Amino acid sequence: MKIAEKYYFFLNPYKEYAFTKCPKCDGKTKVKKFPLVIFIEKTKFVLNLNKTCKYCPYCELIIAKKEEFKPMAEAYDVKVDDFFIYGTLPIEVYKQYENKQINPKDFHKMAIPFKDVWKFEVQPAGWYPATKSDKK
Repeated sequence: MKIAEKYYFFLNPYKEYAFTKCPKCDGKTKVKKFPLVIFIEKTKFVLNLNKTCKYCPYCELIIAKKEEFKPMAEAYDVKVDDFFIYGTLPIEVYKQYENKQINPKDFHKMAIPFKDVWKFEVQPAGWYPATKSDKK
């Protein structure tokens, strides 16, 4: 049985940008908790983390700050770049996992993969010289 993909994901590498507006549609982002499924490639370990993220309900985009994963990476003696954030868990499955009703080896089978992982580049505010396409 193939699980339907859900949500788009952006791992925000910028410490100084919180993305209070969606980088795709420019709408206001919300704050929401998501049970993220994370594979640590170096150790072949699967983690489940209920993480507060920015979320655009219109684009279905989850934005997580890369900086906030550093303490967890240090705890597992790996780099954040060794993480592969695969998707989310249904909240019911996450609650069963928290109550130890599901074997940790099995919850990754119930994970909902992301539709796609997006990357955005930020141009800091300021004055920039006009380009040829700006002149008319």
